[in-house]
Formats: sequence, structure tokens, C-alpha cells
Amino acid sequence: MNEGSEVGPISFVSGMDLKLKNFQLTLGPQGEIDDPYGSVFKGFYSCEAYDLVAKSEQYDPKGLLCWIPRLERFGCINEEHGSFQSFPMAAWTDIVKCPAYYLDMQWSGNTENGEFEEHLPWLILPLHSSKPRVKVIPYELGSTCLVHQKTVLEIDGDLEPLLIKLRSHAYKSWWPSFKNVFPCPGLPNSQSTLFACSDCREAELDWFKGVIDSMKSMEANQIEKNLFQCPNCEFRFRKNEFKKRNPFCQMCGQKLTI
Repeated sequence: MNEGSEVGPISFVSGMDLKLKNFQLTLGPQGEIDDPYGSVFKGFYSCEAYDLVAKSEQYDPKGLLCWIPRLERFGCINEEHGSFQSFPMAAWTDIVKCPAYYLDMQWSGNTENGEFEEHLPWLILPLHSSKPRVKVIPYELGSTCLVHQKTVLEIDGDLEPLLIKLRSHAYKSWWPSFKNVFPCPGLPNSQSTLFACSDCREAELDWFKGVIDSMKSMEANQIEKNLFQCPNCEFRFRKNEFKKRNPFCQMCGQKLTI
């Protein structure tokens, strides 16, 4: 079945062998959109789904085609890339009629016609972190912030890369604040918009400014004439890459002097 597809011939799982599986999606950016938790936690996004492909000649069948109960849709999941997509309008009869059409969408899917949708895992899936050992539940558009009693809305803005790095660098102050002061500070849903409670957003930006103002600079270690190393994370950089107006390590966010 499925000749002429990028995936090649496949066979489906029989009804008696269908089992709910837990897929573990790697943390990390999706295209040009940064993962808000990618530098903070070591873990995965958890997605329960029924795997529908038993065998594939060209690819590992895991995640090639699934039924995703959370979305009530068919879709595909790539654990290694931390990505998943769905087919909003597809019924099982549509897929059986032309499986190649749907399987190939993960390489050539057109999101504009409504048949294919890319998902950002941090907007939908719970995050399970092993270091530190915590679980983060996503907050949805239209939900209510329990601290400020305000609705989570789509707002203009993005998460500055340094802010994401400082969440990890100053984790001991960020985590309790995230839980109790600004639980809905902003989840990117595009390159220029966030799902956020406006008060949480302002509160985290105040935290961010406070961390920057109170952080002590560390002297970068000089390795060669124009090569330096961050003493905190050992990231190496050239002198011409260092900017005095933004004197922070590109990797860990430590404030540096050279």
C-alpha cells in the first residue's frame, strides 16, 4: 500500500493491535520560533497517540501516522525534531483512500488550504522535566490567569533570547516567581505574537530587569589574542562578537567583561 509516496510502501496496524502510546518530543525551537522552555529544562513534551503504521520500507514507522486524542485528529509526530502536525479535515476513509497524500504532507504540507496544521508543542502538550524534576502544564488562549484573574490573550511581542537564557541562569528566583507571581508570562505562537496574561508579562519583564541590574560581571578568560571563553559555561567567542551594549554570554546569559 502507498506506492509513489515519499514514505514508500506501508502497512497499517490491525485494529486488535492498536495501543495508546506516549510519544516524547524533544525540547527545542520550531523553525524560527524559540522554545520558551528549551534552555530551562532537560526533558520532553508528552503526547499520547495511537500509532497507525505497522511497517514502512523507507522510514521508522513510529509517528508516521497517528490518531491524537488530545486534538481529536489524525496527524504525524516526530519525537527527534520535537514536531507534530495534524490533518484538521481528514476522516479515516479519506486517509485509507489515499494514504500517500496525507503521509507526504509532513514534507510538503500546505497549511493555507486548511488540510494540514503545524503545532507548537509548548502551546498544547505538558512538559516533563527530569532536571529539575517538574511538570509544566500549558496555559491556553482564552483561559484565566489564576494569579491576576485576567484572560490569556494573543498580544504583540516576542521572548527576547536573553530572557529565555536568564530563566535558566537565574532559575532559583525564576521558578517560584513563575509558579506564584507570573504563571502566564508568554508562550510564542508566532515570531511576533504571544499567548499571555498582560500582568504576568509585565511582572516577568520586571523580574528580567531586576536580574540584569543585580547580576555581577565575570571576567572572560582569554584563550588566544582574539578568542575568549565564558567562565560560567565555557562558551568561546571572538572579540568582535562581544558587544558592550549587550555584554552577555550568547550561550548561558552570564554578564561578561573582557
